[in-house]
Amino acid sequence: MRRPIRLPSSNKHNNLCESSFNLFKASKMSAWAFLVVLVYFSRPAIAIFGASNETDFWEDFANNFATDLAPIISLFSEKVTKQFLSESTTILDTILFTVRPLGILTTIMSCIRVRGGLFLRSIVGRAREPHGAAEIEPCSSTSQDVCELWSNGGVCRVFGRPKILEFIYHPTQDPKQFYADTEFPATCGIVLARDFFQGLALHSEFSRDPKYKTFAEHWKEISNNKILWTPFSTAKALKRPNSHDSENPVIRHQYGFAPFPNLALNIGVQHTMSTVSSLWLATIFGVLLQASFFGYATWATWYYPGFYTEGRVPNTNVFFAFTMTGTVLIVTGMALCASLIDGNSMERRFYMPQPKDNRVKCRFFWLQPGGQRIGDQEFEAFAHDEVKTDYITSWKANSGGRISHTLVYLATGFSFVGWAIQFIGLRGQHATISLYQLCCTVIMSTIRAFMRSYRGTPKNKLESIQEFTRNHELDWQATCLAQDSTGGRDLECGRGSHIRAKAAL
Repeated sequence: MRRPIRLPSSNKHNNLCESSFNLFKASKMSAWAFLVVLVYFSRPAIAIFGASNETDFWEDFANNFATDLAPIISLFSEKVTKQFLSESTTILDTILFTVRPLGILTTIMSCIRVRGGLFLRSIVGRAREPHGAAEIEPCSSTSQDVCELWSNGGVCRVFGRPKILEFIYHPTQDPKQFYADTEFPATCGIVLARDFFQGLALHSEFSRDPKYKTFAEHWKEISNNKILWTPFSTAKALKRPNSHDSENPVIRHQYGFAPFPNLALNIGVQHTMSTVSSLWLATIFGVLLQASFFGYATWATWYYPGFYTEGRVPNTNVFFAFTMTGTVLIVTGMALCASLIDGNSMERRFYMPQPKDNRVKCRFFWLQPGGQRIGDQEFEAFAHDEVKTDYITSWKANSGGRISHTLVYLATGFSFVGWAIQFIGLRGQHATISLYQLCCTVIMSTIRAFMRSYRGTPKNKLESIQEFTRNHELDWQATCLAQDSTGGRDLECGRGSHIRAKAAL
């Protein structure tokens, strides 16, 4: 019979381990419970009661816990990272994601999948991956392979080509809206969002249609950079003719449009003014928080050496340089990765300053028929409408080229090497520096989650009446619009109206 092997340790540590083992045998706890007791209670107990005269609680527990956990925790968090990246459309989103990042491995992997060459994709085991698989999670675009549908109370991105209707309704009492003339067809105040914005940007004869002149002239195409300055601009400045970004030759060639509606970017999103203001505040706070980490690390290392044992700083030059250099490399690498992922999608924004006249307001509608099967999943019916003053369309860009692949190498290299250098540096720094970084990461992760969740919950008007409107969703929508047009009633149709509409059909 073999004798049990004893690890070299103090007598108190051996006694504590033997006591834990006897407790495990007596109570017949599971192996996982025994492991938790052994790992999480033995070392702090030794630190508190003293394993030796040279070890106290802070040196034994905080130093190991903080310096190990703070850098490692930043590597993970896959779903949160992909969700934030999939809704990033401006440079402020990129900066907000870069400061105290979370999900470094996920970001590196997503960057390689979306913009990397065959060699890098082979290294991470994605060489044979379909091109749509890389787009479905970290990107904001829709394409011929990826679409967005309503499912179980939220928007999901799936493979396939859906049946979903997106249109604009402008209530009118003008009888000309219901009769065609020699130049323009009858529209009854209804127009597809794609046709409206494409005609608006191209200055086609559609944009000169007098039926839409009352509200079409208020919409302007605006760049992603200019939308960031809307909180600091007056409505009068935004309405100037020269503010129409479609006149800009840099933007006029980008007349692409998403093949399918971008539900996540348009449904339930706040008004542009308040959204951009919140984004500015979060970004400024994040940059200041990141700068405070550099400041605290410098102060704790050079100006308050009393943190260390007997006031001596043990070889801090190298470890401090590693910590600072690694952090800078991580920030740079994450910024490049996020920019490359965002560059895989092209966006166009349309904005209307808050009108004082209710007659120029237009309501956007989304109608998804029930029972359609995309892939292996069947999707429920969905109907939603809201008044909007901004609209975003995002589609897949033609990315690639040698420069793009070179940037992917730099982005992934900076991120991975920076994390390794920072990890080594933090091991030689005082534990409060790692704890400060951990707190900053938790704070910024909370802010990023708040920014992505700070939106209204879309109301599905067909949720409680799907059995009455199945296969007749379009008829139900037409009935609701007709009631609003003729009777001046609200677009909310009651259940009795749904039943009567179905019976009439």
